[in-house]
Amino acid sequence: MKRDMTVGPPWKTILAFSLPIMAGNLLQQLYHTADTLIVGNMEGETALSAVGACAGLTELFTALAIGFSVGAGVLCAQYYGARREEILRRYASTAILFILGLGAAVSLFGVAASGFILKNLLNVPAFMQEMAILYFRIYALGLIFQFGYNIFAAILQAVGDSRATLYFLVISSSVNILLDLWFVKLWGVAGAATATVISQLCACLAGGIYMGRKYEFLRFRVAELTFEGGKIRDVLRVGMPMALQYTVTHLGILILQRLVNSYGQAMIASFTVVVRLQGWITIPTKGLQTTMTTYAGQNIGAGERERLSPGLWQAIGMSLGITVVLAAVVYGFMEGIVGSFGIDREAAQICARHLRVMVPSVLMYAAYFPMNGMFQGVGDGVHASAYALLALTLRILFSYTLSGVGDWGYTAIWWSETYAWIIVITVYYVYYFSGRWKNKALIS
Repeated sequence: MKRDMTVGPPWKTILAFSLPIMAGNLLQQLYHTADTLIVGNMEGETALSAVGACAGLTELFTALAIGFSVGAGVLCAQYYGARREEILRRYASTAILFILGLGAAVSLFGVAASGFILKNLLNVPAFMQEMAILYFRIYALGLIFQFGYNIFAAILQAVGDSRATLYFLVISSSVNILLDLWFVKLWGVAGAATATVISQLCACLAGGIYMGRKYEFLRFRVAELTFEGGKIRDVLRVGMPMALQYTVTHLGILILQRLVNSYGQAMIASFTVVVRLQGWITIPTKGLQTTMTTYAGQNIGAGERERLSPGLWQAIGMSLGITVVLAAVVYGFMEGIVGSFGIDREAAQICARHLRVMVPSVLMYAAYFPMNGMFQGVGDGVHASAYALLALTLRILFSYTLSGVGDWGYTAIWWSETYAWIIVITVYYVYYFSGRWKNKALIS
């Protein structure tokens, strides 16, 4: 179902569009968490840690796919808001070919370089290296499907169809969990990776088939897909800052993962669980980030700039309210939730301490991501990327510096996130109130 976000009360439009996206993000977290839960309970803490040691790397490649796809989606959203569907079609065609080609290249790179990255760059402990390399090498084979799904999802969301992406994720999540239960029993961590690849293939195929059948102006035969030089320059101009923003954030996690890995298995297992739980808590705010990208893009294209600020503040209010409730649930039932992952007592104790520190940072995410999405939608990806780089730099600086000072140790990794985001949020809001973003647009 298409949704025109240029009319109606902003809060109502934003909420209706974001709910399917939130549900889809929930399903994505579900199948990531399913890998962790099923592997941890069936194969033990070492296998869970091996999968967790790859988490930063898998999320880095996912971020690359999302970044370029969001960039293409912003262009499509602005042209859709301007009711220029033929130009939208040409951008969509170019973006699909580019993203699929990039996905194929990244898949090959991931397979070829997995051993070197995990051993030398991420410092994965020797006793789990073989297991981690096997998991990621299989996972990398499916990256082309992950890239394909993300570009189809971005185009569909650009035309206001957020509900369809939910259906695709229902399919892929169901496939992943069912296959996990079967394949992990047969092949351990290799089975978990294989299940993920097959589920990503299902999501990609579902997205491409649905888009062509539902929207005539987005229906492409293979021979009709064209790669236009001028269009790809625009996609790269918008997509590069956004890809940089998404990858930089996850590159920070990757660098932090190396520090985490140096503290041993219990810390790796704990960090894996906390990252998964943080992903659950931030589902609403990331859904609202995606929504604000489409909302801002369509309204900029339609010349309805006055709708941006009211929509933003209503989105931030929703984001904070829902996040507070979710954080309270995790905090209140912490012991039972942590225990469900099959980790030992030492790792569970570390995890509980980490979760208490995590609460302030997720509240700042709730205030940050909707605004970030709006800046993306108006075409101001440069500032969004700059602030993501600032957050990364500060978090790494605080983590590596403080971990060697006094009794900080690994607790520096947790506190660094809060300290970094206090600074970034302050800078971000100063830029917003300066009003310089108001004159941004990608189309004339």
